[in-house]
Amino acid sequence: MRINSSTPNTLLVLVTIFLFATGCGGNDDCDCDNCNSHIPIENREEKAPSNSGPYTDPNTQIVWSLEMGHWLSWEHANDYCENSEAYGFSDWSLPTIDQLRTLIKGCDNTKTGGSCKMSNNCTTVSCWEEELGENSPCNGCEGNEGPYYEDENGYNYYVPEEFENYYCILFWSSTQMTDTDDQFGKHYLYIQPHNAVIDYWWGEGYYDATCVTCVRSGD
Repeated sequence: MRINSSTPNTLLVLVTIFLFATGCGGNDDCDCDNCNSHIPIENREEKAPSNSGPYTDPNTQIVWSLEMGHWLSWEHANDYCENSEAYGFSDWSLPTIDQLRTLIKGCDNTKTGGSCKMSNNCTTVSCWEEELGENSPCNGCEGNEGPYYEDENGYNYYVPEEFENYYCILFWSSTQMTDTDDQFGKHYLYIQPHNAVIDYWWGEGYYDATCVTCVRSGD
């Protein structure tokens, strides 16, 4: 499992310790109430309060669902979008990392065309430039100082204000890393709205602020 230096480390470390302390560790055969596969579907897919309709990005014409789920591992996030009928549509899908990057504004490192190399077509550790450590451009920008909405704690975000209805530490993408499979399984790329980080995480990982927003191409 990867924990990025710009990720809220304390929370992720505690979640990881908790899962292994309870014997879960992401294995399908674990026997405890806290395993992701044993969390009731209604809890894993609790929806954020929705605005009156989906958000259509005026620059890309990508249509984003504002009925967002949380407590979702990657697999359940993917299923959530595939089975969504939000706003009367049934063609929702989990966004790619390239699509998620179009949401980032005000961070030259990770916005579309920014210096971070991670993309649909660059999905190896070398693309993340891990050897640069905290200087990797995929580490995004200064946390909570984005150009968009300010939440109740005074934090400013790097994604549009249409997404302010629910607190999310990360948004899953459909894009899988191609050289990081390990004993924890597959890893998938995500973005963090509060610091514009692009990183990857164990697909079975989840906690209350692992979120999904689904996309459709529009009409």
